[in-house]
Amino acid sequence: MGMRFTGRLTVVWFTAVVAPFAILDCTGSERAGSGGAHQEAVGELYQVLRAPPVTDPIPAAPTTALPVASPPAPSIVFVVMDTVRADHLSLCGYERPTSPTLESLRARGAAVSCDAYAPSDWTMPSHASYFTGLLPTEHGANYASHAEVAGHRATVAHGLKVTPMRADVPTLAGQLAADGYQTVMVAANPILGGASGLSRGFQVVRTRPKGTDRRKDWVTPALKQTLATDVDPKRPLFLMVNLVAAHDPWGAPPSGVPWRSAAVGPLDPVRFAHQVLAYWSGHLDPAKVPALRRQYSALYDYGVWREDHQLGVVLDTLEHAGWLGPGFRVVITSDHGEMVIEHGLWRHLFVYEGNIRVPLVVYESAAPPSLPAALPAIVSHDLVRTGRLPATLPPIVTESIPNPDLRGIPRRFFRPAVSLHTGTGKLVWMDDHYYRFDLATDPGEMSPHPLDATDPGRSELARYATRVAAGGKPHALAPGDDAELRKQLESLGYLHR
Repeated sequence: MGMRFTGRLTVVWFTAVVAPFAILDCTGSERAGSGGAHQEAVGELYQVLRAPPVTDPIPAAPTTALPVASPPAPSIVFVVMDTVRADHLSLCGYERPTSPTLESLRARGAAVSCDAYAPSDWTMPSHASYFTGLLPTEHGANYASHAEVAGHRATVAHGLKVTPMRADVPTLAGQLAADGYQTVMVAANPILGGASGLSRGFQVVRTRPKGTDRRKDWVTPALKQTLATDVDPKRPLFLMVNLVAAHDPWGAPPSGVPWRSAAVGPLDPVRFAHQVLAYWSGHLDPAKVPALRRQYSALYDYGVWREDHQLGVVLDTLEHAGWLGPGFRVVITSDHGEMVIEHGLWRHLFVYEGNIRVPLVVYESAAPPSLPAALPAIVSHDLVRTGRLPATLPPIVTESIPNPDLRGIPRRFFRPAVSLHTGTGKLVWMDDHYYRFDLATDPGEMSPHPLDATDPGRSELARYATRVAAGGKPHALAPGDDAELRKQLESLGYLHR
């Protein structure tokens, strides 16, 4: 087998608040240690919404070695790194070493783009786009209003009211199953399972149970258990993996993380949550915003590093079990990024660059296809299916359709929007207005310019804007629905339970 995929950044991971701990390097090996006088904030989560109680155990990994795979056709692996923005990856020039695994893939010859653009701004529609090759307004997987649910035109999935992915569109899993592949999904984000429709075509589906401890790696043991018990080592495999460690809430980084003091030093978890909520509501002292942004960014970066490390463990597991044999293909991207206290925003659901510019990595046993300087991440569908880019690249479009029941929140968090990247700039429809950003001179998108009606890109942007506006489904809440709306706000992380 080849060298390990994981990097060598050493961290100290405390297994309890008391003294015992283990030293864990990125290869996954451990050695016992003594805590001595160390006092760590282990077990603390930096979060704004209250996490549900931890009730479901992490799956037990098999105690024996995994069966050695010998499939008759090459393995295909698709990894979506949830909530990972490109400009916070050391792969893409970021100053913190957040992505040693991705960098090791580039060193092995992987094709890399740091200028891929997600098709949507949150998990469900982006994954549906990757699985179908269609934009959100075409595949239908998105938020649904309370009125639609009451009319039985939508499905409730994991606390979110959603319309599931259209049942009449082909999916990657279904097509590869027809080609003789066993199709397997192991997803740390539970929205990918159940009523969302995203698991259609997968023969084996494992999604992280609600309430599982987010501070622990759920994917690695779940994958090992799945390979040991649910996968035939003599049949070709299509494996889809979703990793979610970069999504809040974040665990307190242990001592070996170089930027730990920036992540946990300024504010403890309670004060951090209070300040983010004050920022969200517009009541935080502007003088405190830069410090909050630095801490938020440092916590997020640790989540990105953890996700990158989990990616390395996944690839190591597959390689050591024989699944990365001749002809294998691995495609890696993200469903969206994260706003780190920019533009008055946090989390995601926006079309600013920080939330839609994502990595795209193609790693193959042979030379991967060349990737253009900028491209839509939706081409992951073709790369997974055929190993090639489509003959004609689709437009670089991101569609944002917010939850139509959340009209009571600050306007900046509810903005149906479309972005269209062209050779001359970034065009945006938002707040029913058309704008242009010059990213070369204004990378922070602080100076929008009105988009003239004569601009050749405006008519194309208007076509997408019309579809998104129609997809927003603005329904008013009926009297007496406040309790139901509150549940939705809680599930989305806008309110404490």
